[in-house]
Amino acid sequence: MDTSNELTTKECLSYDQIDAEDCKKRNILFETIHYYGYKTLSQKMDFLQLFHASGAFTNGKTPDTLMTNEEAKNNLLDAGTFFQKFPSISEALKWFNSIGQNQRSRFRPEGMERRQMSSRIDMVQFFDTLVEKFRNLGFIDKIIPKNNTFHTLLILGAAYYGFNLRLQAAANMLKNKEINPSRIILVGGERDLWPNDSDNRLNGETIAVEIIAEMLQKSSDEYNKCDICMEIQSEIDKYLEGVSVTDGAAVMSAHEQIYECINSKYGVKWPTETDMISFLAKRNPIINKYPLDIVNSPKILKEQNKGVWKYVRPNTKSSLEETIRQYGESLMSKSIVIISSQPYCKYQEQIVKSVFNQQYKIEMVAPAINVQEISSKERFLVTLFEAFFSSIYASVNSALENVENIKNQHLDSKESE
Repeated sequence: MDTSNELTTKECLSYDQIDAEDCKKRNILFETIHYYGYKTLSQKMDFLQLFHASGAFTNGKTPDTLMTNEEAKNNLLDAGTFFQKFPSISEALKWFNSIGQNQRSRFRPEGMERRQMSSRIDMVQFFDTLVEKFRNLGFIDKIIPKNNTFHTLLILGAAYYGFNLRLQAAANMLKNKEINPSRIILVGGERDLWPNDSDNRLNGETIAVEIIAEMLQKSSDEYNKCDICMEIQSEIDKYLEGVSVTDGAAVMSAHEQIYECINSKYGVKWPTETDMISFLAKRNPIINKYPLDIVNSPKILKEQNKGVWKYVRPNTKSSLEETIRQYGESLMSKSIVIISSQPYCKYQEQIVKSVFNQQYKIEMVAPAINVQEISSKERFLVTLFEAFFSSIYASVNSALENVENIKNQHLDSKESE
């Protein structure tokens, strides 16, 4: 990550706009981006260029060319730019948050799983340039712990591919003595596993089929694992035939039929993320040496339409809140290392900050993305942009709070003069 051009206190005034005279002297955009944690000039330029590349400034239409470095720098440093319309950093933060929300919804509409995101951005010709900008902002490379002694290692749940990355990262750090926790907490939830997903295969079968087969083998010796896996997979394929992964309603309908079929035919409940993380962790020869606690975050009641409420899968925030409910007192004042994965570490870090108060000592870590292993450049860019805008959406409240705190400190210091 580029650490050149670090701002001095004088260059980046750390309080909100107070009067009109200040507005004339300072560039709102330059300072606003600082509150998202991007402190160097190159990071601020990349931040602005990624906004532009996503279509955020052109009503969602992907631009034909990238904003040049010179254009980005002029927008950041020229007091006469469009961004000077904002009367304060707070208003600029709210504007960025609003645009960020819109862009996040464009890449991943409400209720859509990340694996359902389709290719929605035609920027593959700029792939290498865009990836380096995301790298400079901290969405690609490994995030390592600053310390190595922690009371608790907490691994956030995810779909099979993502969770397995986190589990392997944890195992590698434990093996290499990068971290040395006393206990491990796995944070799962009542998120039904996808029946047939190319990313969710273990030993040739989907992870859900593997788990069901194990459940059945434990309940009766009459089941042959190979036969039962083939039989269950056949049922899944029957219901999913002709269903497009991007057709949310059709996918959910097919899934419900599969869950009902498996329950009716075999007498087992369709496995969830919690079942999966337990299944994988207990098979990891390094992880299973530690005391394992597993959080099963329940579904949350959410208003879908006006007056219509429905239980939906838990999210990162509700899962962490459930973790605190179950283990909060035992973790308070203890050091905790939380394993996420790229490119979502920045987003999840903001959620962690909003849930855990200052009595918890927390570090976030994440394994790097191997860009050379990416199978679809277009899909990868969509994933990066969705993660980028999710982090902006999640960080606005803490950014506004920081602005207000620093503004009050400034006013207090002026009163004491």
